[in-house]
Amino acid sequence: MIMENNVPIRLGGALVKKQLALGVLMLFVGGCVSIPSRDDIRAKYKVPGPAQEEALKDKEMKDLLLNASVSGKSQAEKQDLFNRFEKAIERCIRERRSLGAAFDLCVTQYRLFPNERKAAINLAIVHASMRKEEGAIALLQGALDKKDEFFEDKGQECLERVHRTLGAHHLARDDAEKAIRHLETALEMNPKDAHACYLLGQSYGLRFRASNAKEDSQKAIERFKKGFEIGPKLALPEDYARYASLLLQAGDHKGAISILKKGIARFPAVPAFYFNLGQYVRAGGDVIGAYYLYTMAALVRSPGDTHAKLAVDEMSKIQAAASETKDDKQYEQIRQIVRAAELTGQEGKEAEAAEALRKALDANGKNEFTIRYLLGKALVDAKKWSEAAPLLEGCIKERPWFAPAYVEVGRMCESQGNRPEAMKVWVRAMEIQPQNWRVQEIWDRVTDEARKKALDKLKEPAPPQ
Repeated sequence: MIMENNVPIRLGGALVKKQLALGVLMLFVGGCVSIPSRDDIRAKYKVPGPAQEEALKDKEMKDLLLNASVSGKSQAEKQDLFNRFEKAIERCIRERRSLGAAFDLCVTQYRLFPNERKAAINLAIVHASMRKEEGAIALLQGALDKKDEFFEDKGQECLERVHRTLGAHHLARDDAEKAIRHLETALEMNPKDAHACYLLGQSYGLRFRASNAKEDSQKAIERFKKGFEIGPKLALPEDYARYASLLLQAGDHKGAISILKKGIARFPAVPAFYFNLGQYVRAGGDVIGAYYLYTMAALVRSPGDTHAKLAVDEMSKIQAAASETKDDKQYEQIRQIVRAAELTGQEGKEAEAAEALRKALDANGKNEFTIRYLLGKALVDAKKWSEAAPLLEGCIKERPWFAPAYVEVGRMCESQGNRPEAMKVWVRAMEIQPQNWRVQEIWDRVTDEARKKALDKLKEPAPPQ
């Protein structure tokens, strides 16, 4: 389950942006999946292989897979059978049983109840978990035309989720018109769905970039504003960035600056936030403030990040003006940050980078979160684990949604020979922020079992907001 204080992951009924092998949509990536026949499924479980043996230990699951039938049953009996499938599928997911068993349960339910919307949705979710786009989308599209006879969709929550997910899919394909149509329907059905608000902000923003229509810009801003009002903890970095950009273009500089500051507080290692805020601060005449923000953009850079590169270019332009304030405590901090940025990544310079970051922390006494995290990372690089541990643990306690801190704790555990603990911590990182580039770096290093645990966790639906 996606906890409220974690970075939101728009998965299940929502959207995840991820640049790893999982693709743009973790829910919807890949090709079609053929749906096996009941005879195929029964044959597999009658002569089970290792993957099926676990399912057959569950008597209820075994009976549903091998013997379930609607032939000659009354409406009440069919209702009871449908409910049994629902409970078995929920238990299969909750108890972390194999994806194959969940798929077979959903296929069997779908074949027995082909006109049931909930059965189509269940199967679509499993297709999506297997990263099979066309099969999942076809099922969701088909679900719109089905009616629930045996399932009570309270408040039309399932139907709303279908529209939201289809909207996210069309947004990922840059089809703003279809995305807006589905997402507006979803928001009408659930006005308190922050995910739909953020996705609509992105969709109207996409259409605004093509149309330059003021109406699209206003609608994008309205949707983002509503999303931040009803579910601020569910916002992703791209929501902050796009919202701030739209506010700037609309002439609301104060609003744009406020959103970027909140973005940095929530996601403290995004170079674009520091660079863009630096541009605004510089335009206001605060050279030393801008210089600091540019150095931070360079310090938290990710491989190939354009904003970090732009920040370095801007630093060179205002370095002379900034150095005129060399007696300022912030300038001393900046000087140490620049040194740390230069040393980070250089083999054999890990301890020096850590020392520069320590001096940067001491320079103004503000105990900044981002620098504390980076100091912890540098100390892990330098194999000074006793010093790194309390810093990183403090970062996790302060901001439990910040996945990079978990990545560094996992690296420390692995370096000390405690690989099981490293896997446990890395699974946590993958659960809460899979789209973060630091998390993506460790994806191929985790065991298959740990990766499966993370993906299984992500497949669970988000709790009510």
